[in-house]
Amino acid sequence: MRAAAWTVPVIALATAAPAQAASRCVNKTNFNALTTGTKPTQISFPGTGVTATLSYVGYGGFTGSSTNGAVQNGPQGGNPTTQKWIKFEDETAQSGSGLDVKIVFSEPVLKLSFTLFDLDWADGNHRDAVIATTPPTSFNLASALQGNGTLNNPWRKTTVGEIPSTSLNGNVQLNYTGPITEVSFRYFQDLPNLNRNHNQLIGLSDLAFEKCL
Repeated sequence: MRAAAWTVPVIALATAAPAQAASRCVNKTNFNALTTGTKPTQISFPGTGVTATLSYVGYGGFTGSSTNGAVQNGPQGGNPTTQKWIKFEDETAQSGSGLDVKIVFSEPVLKLSFTLFDLDWADGNHRDAVIATTPPTSFNLASALQGNGTLNNPWRKTTVGEIPSTSLNGNVQLNYTGPITEVSFRYFQDLPNLNRNHNQLIGLSDLAFEKCL
């Protein structure tokens, strides 16, 4: 896979969810309104008429678990048990395998943000890694992670060790100034010569963008 040349975005401290300004102009999806266990392919931003369509393509022997792409109950990524999220899970964690995720919006959006949860490193088993195939304007990286989201330097954990679902230390928030109509990222197994199943997963938060209604 060839990565397009792009300017390294601004880095800031990570948060558990998209930044929410105290403004009626910030519009969010509502994962809590979705049924746990379902696998949504189209999600609405209530009250805006805007929808986001999700699609996934596995590669390199990726085997999605039965809950890959499914709505899950919290906690995850430092969010409370009351906050739902969407799971991406590789059942076999085969070396070199991964999942391409694309999110397409029904109209161009401004100041888009979302968070990917729980990038960790299980010793001798797997290391979660993410490439932003649509480079963000900026990103907020948790203290336990490194990288800039490129092919040569993906977001990944700095040291060996798994991260509790109640912690935000494995999160990265992506921010896009826009206007933008689609974004994509690649989630993959970063350790070579390992083919084991050890609950390799990351999570997706609600999406947010700005539009004054």
